[in-house]
Parts: sequence; C-alpha cells; structure tokens
Amino acid sequence: MPAVLFVDDEASVREAVRHLLIEEADIELHLADGGAKALELLAEHEFDVLVSDQQMPGMKGLELMQEVRLRAPDTVRILLSGQVDLSHVTAAFNEGLLARFMVKPWKDEELVGAIREGFRQRRVLTESRDLLARFERLKQQVDELGRAVRATCLSVRADNDAGKDGEFLRNQLLRGLRND
Repeated sequence: MPAVLFVDDEASVREAVRHLLIEEADIELHLADGGAKALELLAEHEFDVLVSDQQMPGMKGLELMQEVRLRAPDTVRILLSGQVDLSHVTAAFNEGLLARFMVKPWKDEELVGAIREGFRQRRVLTESRDLLARFERLKQQVDELGRAVRATCLSVRADNDAGKDGEFLRNQLLRGLRND
C-alpha cells in the first residue's frame, strides 16, 4: 500500500487531511506536526510521498525537503504554502527538491490528485531502476557469453590448426616412407 507523510504544524489542517484521505482506503497516511517529527517517522518508515507545509516553526518545509532528499531520495516531495515566494520555489525545483508545489488553501481533488501522481512517479522511478538493474545484469551475462564464445572459437581454431599440422606431418612421413 502506498504511504504518504503529511506535515503541517496546524492540527486543524492535519485533521482535514486525515478526513480527506480516510476515504482513500488504499493510502497509508502518517501525520507529523513539524520537521523533527517527520524525520523521526522517516527513520522508521519508507514513504512514497511527502507533503509538507512551508511555513512551520523550527524547520521550514524546504529545509525538510533537503533532509528528505538526503535520507530518502526516492520519496516524491510536494510543498504547500499560503505565502508564495516564487524565487525560493523556483530554486527548489531547479535543485530537484520538489516534484510539485501547491498553494494553500488547496482544492481537495487537487491534493488527492497530486498525491496519486506522486505515487505514480515513485512507482515509475522504482520500476525504471529495477529495469536498469536487470539490463545491467543481462549486459554482464551477454559479455560473459561473448567471452566464452570467443574462447571456444579460439580453441576450435587451435584444434583445427593442430589437426592440419598433424595431417601435414603424417603426409610427409608417408611420402618419406614411400621414397625409401
């Protein structure tokens, strides 16, 4: 079951998200009241998607995103904020900190859609890495097979050359015996 970690310092916002996502039976939801608690949960669980408010006491949302990128780089990160600073958001996208930015207050269907898209992104990333690993294993097997074929060909060629040399010597000996 895909897991999402929602981080906001306001209890009413966390409760609204709980009610919104309770209808989504195929989502495992975890809630945190700030960056420190989110990092504790991240140490205990693997999350497909992290949704965090930007304006929180202590650790800001972008600071949390940086930590999550270091600790769980495959977790898809979504930032929420009621106060938009486009230069910070743009920089965060350029640095690969965010997959998506949403303005508070959000529309419920947009938040659910963003989370579902995050799950899809995580699944595609995981499948891509798995396929790449399989490709690398297959490439290694093909390389090993190629080396074995080359070695066999060289061995067969050597045997054929030895056979030709042996035939030549036999013919020479037979000629020598006939001449005697």
